[in-house]
Amino acid sequence: TVHGLFALLNLNYMSYVMLSLSLHLVTGILVFVLAKNLFKNSKQAALTVFLFGIFASSFQGTAWVIADLAGHLSGIFGLLAIIYTLKSNTFKTLLFLIISLLFKEITIGLFLLIPIMIYIFNLKMKIKPVLVVLVVYIFLRGLMAFAPNQVKDTTVFATQSMPKIIYNFVTVPFKSISQSIIPQGQIRWVSEILTKSLGEKIAGEEGSPDREIFVVKRMMEVVSLCLAGVIILYTLRRRSKIVILSLLWILLNSLIFSLAPERAGVISTVDSRYLYFVSIGSALLLVSVFKNKFMFVLVILALINGFWLNKELAIYVHRGQVRREILAQIKTEHPILEEKTVFYTESDTSFYGLPVEERIFPFQSGLGQTLLSWYYDTEKFPKDFFENRFLWDILEQGYLVKENHGFGYFRDFEQLAKTVAEQKLPIDSVIGYRYSSKTNQLNDMTDEINGRLKGSLSPKRKISPSHITTISPMVTDGDRKTKWDSNIPYAIPQSFSINLDRVTTVSQIEIDSYDNQNQDKVGYTIQLSEDGINWKQVFYAKVDPPKSDGIVLMPFLPTPAQYIKINQIGDHKFASWVIHELNVYESLD
Repeated sequence: TVHGLFALLNLNYMSYVMLSLSLHLVTGILVFVLAKNLFKNSKQAALTVFLFGIFASSFQGTAWVIADLAGHLSGIFGLLAIIYTLKSNTFKTLLFLIISLLFKEITIGLFLLIPIMIYIFNLKMKIKPVLVVLVVYIFLRGLMAFAPNQVKDTTVFATQSMPKIIYNFVTVPFKSISQSIIPQGQIRWVSEILTKSLGEKIAGEEGSPDREIFVVKRMMEVVSLCLAGVIILYTLRRRSKIVILSLLWILLNSLIFSLAPERAGVISTVDSRYLYFVSIGSALLLVSVFKNKFMFVLVILALINGFWLNKELAIYVHRGQVRREILAQIKTEHPILEEKTVFYTESDTSFYGLPVEERIFPFQSGLGQTLLSWYYDTEKFPKDFFENRFLWDILEQGYLVKENHGFGYFRDFEQLAKTVAEQKLPIDSVIGYRYSSKTNQLNDMTDEINGRLKGSLSPKRKISPSHITTISPMVTDGDRKTKWDSNIPYAIPQSFSINLDRVTTVSQIEIDSYDNQNQDKVGYTIQLSEDGINWKQVFYAKVDPPKSDGIVLMPFLPTPAQYIKINQIGDHKFASWVIHELNVYESLD
């Protein structure tokens, strides 16, 4: 379906938007039909559709165009299967259920829900055919495990331990109840308030990554499960068939999400797009419980969801504008690509819950493939570039050659330099960009990165410490355990000066911070001068922490200099800047 639409619509974004909204409308119509069959009341059916339409937590189910196609179409055919179950039409029920699963397996819980519906609603439909189809489906699905593996392994077992899988399997359905009804933003807001009462010793310093992790991984987990417990206990008091159906709709259709691949650890928040089909059951549940005496509860929930939905979409639109501006600037400044092109990017921060060391641009899928798509209309890349999810994952880097076209994307400079050397790429085929999250500013650093590559790949040798004068002899004494310490937080601008005994063509500086963990936010500029009066900046990195071995390598365009000034531009409010060892390299070219 996606390939057919791509052939028809190409990359016309608005066409996909209209398609997504149309599918959302079709889903809403089917929800109305289902609700009317259950409630036998058009007003209650309309109220169900209204709640389903404005649930904030499931907005990605429609807002993520193209990615939403599988979810929408699976949901539509899943709804048809349920509607024909109520009509006791076995053939159409199973036909639509199988079609639904071929789009996406988010409706696999219907295999269990349909027999339960047959029982509690006393339908004139046999359960045995449903169970037979389930067994056949599981058998065929199991055979796929023995098929040749064409892509890298992204099963849940590659990212999760068995205890975590079991815990998620038990708890994710209950978290889906609370998080589909009450917006995740609201639950987080409550969790942050509760966390403040615990103090910094337990929850971490306010504004720190530890506090963020505690709120999302610990407090939201507790709040979501507690809310789910309250909702279940209150709604079950009604002892209504529709209440039981609604709760089972949520629980059974959420089980599959506990097996979501590439989600490490406990799943505290259910992905928004996964809640789309689940929220149909949530809307049915609310209307069946609060349709008479407590209508004001539905009004309050509608207002809360409307507020958070608007907020989520506003954030979504803002992110889209930022991304479009980034892509537009890159294409404006580099409208035509070389036959072999490599993009390199540097960012001062991580996004979307990634570890702090994974500093990326604000894109939620791989920037490499985003750039491939962005340039597709002018470059007409071979389709082979889009096979096997090349540069699709958010952290993926690499280089590929197809039909004499070469394309690559890197964030790690050492991987970039290795690829340029191995593939014998011209250094000027690399395009570099730097992004500041605080100012949303994008700067072309192509000249600087080309200079870095020349400094990194050119032959060089370490300058003897006897030819280097610094403000501290401990950085050149050859002992990693001794160090120079600035004794002031390196959020305050500071510098370290080096004086060579003669003008030398310098190409790289190496700083060793040994095992000092507080150097994780350091950043550098390097200035060179031949006379100590006229300075030239050759290196800039707002954030450039050491690797696991404690080393920071800073190559740059080989430049004649006698005086070197290393400026600290990192941002740590408490830790001081330290240097255990420092080496300067001269170019041999």
